[in-house]
Amino acid sequence: MPNFCRHSRDDGPRLYFSSPEPASSQSFKSGTPLGSLYHGNRVKTAHLISPTAREFTLGLSNSGILNAKGFWKRREIRLICQSEVSRFRSQFCGYGTVFRALMGETQVILKTMMKTPSRITEEVARKEYDFGMKLKHPNLVRMRGSFDTATDHCLVMDLVEGCNLYDYLQKNSCGHMAETRVKKMFKGLARGLEHSHRQGIAHLDIKPENIMVGKDDHLTLIDFGLAAETLGLCHQFSGSADYASPEVWRNMPFEPSCADVWSLGIVLHVLLSGCLPFDPDDVPSMRVQPDLYWPEDIDISDDAKELVGWMLELKPAARPTMRQVLNHRWLKRSLSAAFMRRLSGRIESTNKM
Repeated sequence: MPNFCRHSRDDGPRLYFSSPEPASSQSFKSGTPLGSLYHGNRVKTAHLISPTAREFTLGLSNSGILNAKGFWKRREIRLICQSEVSRFRSQFCGYGTVFRALMGETQVILKTMMKTPSRITEEVARKEYDFGMKLKHPNLVRMRGSFDTATDHCLVMDLVEGCNLYDYLQKNSCGHMAETRVKKMFKGLARGLEHSHRQGIAHLDIKPENIMVGKDDHLTLIDFGLAAETLGLCHQFSGSADYASPEVWRNMPFEPSCADVWSLGIVLHVLLSGCLPFDPDDVPSMRVQPDLYWPEDIDISDDAKELVGWMLELKPAARPTMRQVLNHRWLKRSLSAAFMRRLSGRIESTNKM
């Protein structure tokens, strides 16, 4: 009998996968018990989610865990502390918890979702895992894999250091950033979303809280829990109120990629101006034509305003694709000399005050 279960009370909750006997991935099916997670006084059985040879990793590696001789390699994941990093509430799968954990010597994030009798959390977890494994881009969070316990579905993904964009902007006294800096940050984020759309995946919950700011202003889009395929129409309300597109608010079938472009346009406006482009009390579904608000005391180039206005077109079909966003002249060109002179003059006059 393979020795799948090992645990220790001394060094924290651990998940081990090991066996002294030869094994073949072809002999295992989804749901096969393959390990255990020690947590407190309970041992929870872990189950295989992805039975294919390429994904036969139980969420702990992107390469197979069988070594060259056909024996199991040992894998483990250990929670760094009992307290969670954060909790979240999903409209599809109820409450979940996010932990910081160790996978070998590498810090990772362990996202757990409690199982439900309807098995809807299983579908949500499997979808997020499948989407995550398709996305390989430096501006998108990397999915490591997944496994089940007796009570939870668990996703393992890279730990993204830094703080989320919402908190970052809140700490910034003026609430916005220089346009040249915004351009650099936004370009990477746009490239990440363009890659996601090219893989047929729309995020559907783009907002500052789901964007991490790392070293050198590197932005990473996280949390694909509400993601959907870009092919076909989406029928579910997705996203957050201030960032959801008008067609989403109308509760009608919508193009997922177009909704993403709208949400990213709101984020770009916030980065440039430090505020939302619309009155928060103005219900998006009641808007006849977006009337963007730009603060008068902040210099923002016409090219930047044009791109934001294009991304926030009322009709989804009139919005650009992410490829068109990346090819827009604001991202292709440096800021005009006239705009830089105007900005320099404003800075000089401010310094004299």
